[in-house]
Amino acid sequence: MTHTSEDIKKLDDPYTELNSSDQLVEHQEELDKLSAKEMKKLASKMMFSCPHSELNNFGHAIKAIKGSTFHPVLYQAYEVTQRMHTLLNPEHPRPHDFLTGQEFNGDLFNEFTKLSLKFIKGNETIIATRLALTTPEEQRSELSKNVRNTFRDSELPSKIGAAFTLRRSIDLLLGDKPEDFFTSKEFNADLLNEFEELSSALLNGNETAVATRLALTTPKEGRSNVSRNIRSLFSDSEMTTRVGAAFTLRRNIDLLLGDKPEDFFTSEEFNIDLCNEFSMMFPPLLEGREQAIGEKLSTLDHSVRHKIARNFETINCQAHDKANPFKLISAAMTPKVEEERTAVVVPQEVKPEPITTSSNNRYSFSSELRARKEKTAAITTTEGLESDDDIEEEPSSCISSLCGFLGK
Repeated sequence: MTHTSEDIKKLDDPYTELNSSDQLVEHQEELDKLSAKEMKKLASKMMFSCPHSELNNFGHAIKAIKGSTFHPVLYQAYEVTQRMHTLLNPEHPRPHDFLTGQEFNGDLFNEFTKLSLKFIKGNETIIATRLALTTPEEQRSELSKNVRNTFRDSELPSKIGAAFTLRRSIDLLLGDKPEDFFTSKEFNADLLNEFEELSSALLNGNETAVATRLALTTPKEGRSNVSRNIRSLFSDSEMTTRVGAAFTLRRNIDLLLGDKPEDFFTSEEFNIDLCNEFSMMFPPLLEGREQAIGEKLSTLDHSVRHKIARNFETINCQAHDKANPFKLISAAMTPKVEEERTAVVVPQEVKPEPITTSSNNRYSFSSELRARKEKTAAITTTEGLESDDDIEEEPSSCISSLCGFLGK
């Protein structure tokens, strides 16, 4: 059934009646009878009713009436709808492209202001959150200006401004000096609650990194205030837990840097798991102090030093071996006495005494002969304990030996 132009103006859901190329062609003549204002109103009504899943198909159907008066009006409404769906699509990686640079078309949005505002209404926070997450810092100013000029009758400009403010604040928390987050003039705790999705998206997975930098950069006298602010802003969250743990380890590292570094290991707060989780805290805090710490530990008993060395080995400080502070401390921890005991002794060559030709040689020879005779006498005394037959044979043997010597 073909509707007249008057019938079309009265349709509650014109999209359902005109959503195919055949239906559009069938009603092309009647559609062209509408006034410009009526065409814009109809096109807006049709596009707002078009499901997102059918948007592309309907875009192809619109081409069927190309050349008609109604076609450019309907196609412009289609382009506005496509851009608004992009802003609302959580999977689109660059929604800001349609509000900045060459792709931005302010006249198009102004032509269909009511259609744009219908998509925006109730979604201001969602759109602002997505734009704050994806818009590069250098394009945020341009985007804010375009949104103010185009959607001035909506809450979107103010929501985007607030979301960009929170993004800048969170960037401070993620930066090299996270304590500036609390002292910034733009700091606003209420924004964290209003844009909870934005803060979660930026901070989830970065809690340990933020806590590490806070523990490293926050002065001792300021840690209490930072902890209190974190608990207030991120109550019952992973951020609160990690910052508390990092500050606990920081207090314990102060013991390692003190007069009795062994207290670091005996403290009730010592936790090897925390040492590994926040291992990046050790290199900057211990740099240049390894030798002094090791020398203080060198005065302890060997068993205590051995246990400390084992603890050092279990901490992965994510530093190159040569720069590993724990290896440097362990090297300085060995007392010099032990180093000397383990040193390799090189044997010295023993030089023979030179043979002298002085007159004392004759005396030395006589002394040696006399010593030999005394030794022989001692052996003879010992042999005297043997049988009587052996004693009797000994004199005759000596006489025979003497006669044989004289005979020669």
